Amino acid sequence: MTLTIRHLIWLTAVACLLVPVGELRAAAPDAPEYSAEQLEFFEKKIRPLLVNSCYKCHGPDKEEPDGGLRLHSRAWMLEGGDSGPAIEPGKPEASLLIEAVKYEGFEMPPRNQLPEDQIALLETWIQQGAAWPPEVEVEIVQKGEFPLWERKESHWAWSDVKKPVVPKVKQTDWPQDELDHFILAKLEQAGLQPAPQASRRTLIRRAYFDLVGLPPTPQQVESFVNDPAHTREAFAKVVDELLASPHYGERWARHWMDLVRFGETRGHEFDPIAPNAWQYRDYLIRALNADVPYNEFVTEHIAGDLVDKPRMNPEAGFNESVLATGFWFLNEQVHSPVDIRADEVERMDNMIDVATKSFMGLTVSCARCHDHKFDAISTKDYYSLHGYLQSSRYVQTRFDSMEQNQSAARELAQLRDDAQRDLKKVIGQSIAPVARQSGDYLLAAREVLLQPAASLPLATSQPREDRIVADFESGTYDGWTVTGEAFGDKPQTHETIAPYQGNINAVGKYFVNSHNMRPESAGGDKYVGTMLSDEFTIDRNYLTMLVGGGAHVNKTCVNLHVDGKVVHTATGRNDNQMSQVHWDVREFAGKQARLEIVDDHQGGWGNIGLDHVVLTDRGGDEA
Repeated sequence: MTLTIRHLIWLTAVACLLVPVGELRAAAPDAPEYSAEQLEFFEKKIRPLLVNSCYKCHGPDKEEPDGGLRLHSRAWMLEGGDSGPAIEPGKPEASLLIEAVKYEGFEMPPRNQLPEDQIALLETWIQQGAAWPPEVEVEIVQKGEFPLWERKESHWAWSDVKKPVVPKVKQTDWPQDELDHFILAKLEQAGLQPAPQASRRTLIRRAYFDLVGLPPTPQQVESFVNDPAHTREAFAKVVDELLASPHYGERWARHWMDLVRFGETRGHEFDPIAPNAWQYRDYLIRALNADVPYNEFVTEHIAGDLVDKPRMNPEAGFNESVLATGFWFLNEQVHSPVDIRADEVERMDNMIDVATKSFMGLTVSCARCHDHKFDAISTKDYYSLHGYLQSSRYVQTRFDSMEQNQSAARELAQLRDDAQRDLKKVIGQSIAPVARQSGDYLLAAREVLLQPAASLPLATSQPREDRIVADFESGTYDGWTVTGEAFGDKPQTHETIAPYQGNINAVGKYFVNSHNMRPESAGGDKYVGTMLSDEFTIDRNYLTMLVGGGAHVNKTCVNLHVDGKVVHTATGRNDNQMSQVHWDVREFAGKQARLEIVDDHQGGWGNIGLDHVVLTDRGGDEA
């Protein structure tokens, strides 16, 4: 059986709740429990502060700590030194540790007072209860070589997967599969009985809320309750229907997004947008609904841009695998950091923390400052991961055209190789007569270059003034024949288009834009239509205009008609901002022409924009 995300998502979510254990020392029997967030705050903010600023005089390597005070254990802190307990959990104002670092009696560290932000961290930590990972009887002080293989062999999680013997149970009619034997064996060992069978009404509500996050309708409940099939078969049918629902992926993608700390903004200061973060969200939904095998899911996340045969979207044909790598860059990013190197280190640490907690259920980031206290993870391992990430770089990829472009590039390369020999021969034959006279051409060019500037012929014709064909500044479609509903009954302004289109590079106030113009057009690009201008005379050398919108050939375009034929056409660039189009129309001088604006595409980028159509004598570089 192939292992899929669907099988492992619960196991991964549970594994990611593991927290760092920390340094070991005698623990109080009534040691409180702390949240994963509190313990992570201690490991990332407080323990490094204590190690760097306090352990020289009060650490585990000090046989006789100064003042009899040890600060490498919560138990030692509560016990205190010669002057009494160092901390009172929940009361930073009454803690000697805070008094000392503020230089309000004792002065610790003695040479350099801690910065205010570090003192604030200590106060916050004590106010929240002075969270500390569980401590045990034996104190561990790591010296010498890190015992990687001893660690690996000492914990079941690092061992190879084995098929265990199914335990025997007394209540043989309760288990429905092998896993139930293990559950029942533990219950019987503890003298407990399994919970009674839930009613069908309860079962269907549990299934709906767990798998799609929504309650069943009354009709769905009654259909299940009245199903004559055995409860197990009837329930399996309900579960299969829910797993086939698109809402399944929408529901469970939320859990995975929590693991990878998904956000569509960077979460700092000006809160800049994370470009295309929603693409990763939609990737997760599709992957879950497609029941992608878990090993393939992991591979796509770690190196989806490097797989030999990426997974392609069956409907749109784009590269799914590369989208998974976006999770690496969902971390907080500082706007214009003061310390660039420190900011880079923090971002890399966040990437390592997210990836290892999500896929390994381990707090690998503990090894950032020291070999892991319990797991088989050395500081060397941590910085190997750090190097892997630091040697990579962030790029935005055209995943929707990547495979098509690569395929076309391979075909072109092959055609180029096949034709190269014959092409060289043809080129050689064609240039041979001219090459024999190259000396004459060079001498002629030399004579022209050495002539005085005054002797060269002067251009006699002056460029004529530009002539505007259409700028829509009347606020109407006068001079145009409009069909369909795409263009509405008048030109648009920045106030009437969708705000997310931004500055579309229009000239003046009014312009043509067929996207999402009217309140009733909730579909954005669901309308089609055309606009045809009255005839105008081509009396300049060039025709220029601003064109934006979709890049669908013959579907979202602007056409120039001369003698009843389309002689020039242009589309948008899948961009709301309009770009300049420049046509050479000298061959049609004196003829009558018409412009046609076409919106004949519904769906993505099914729109077209036009503004500032001008006849001019200025060339492409001048326009």
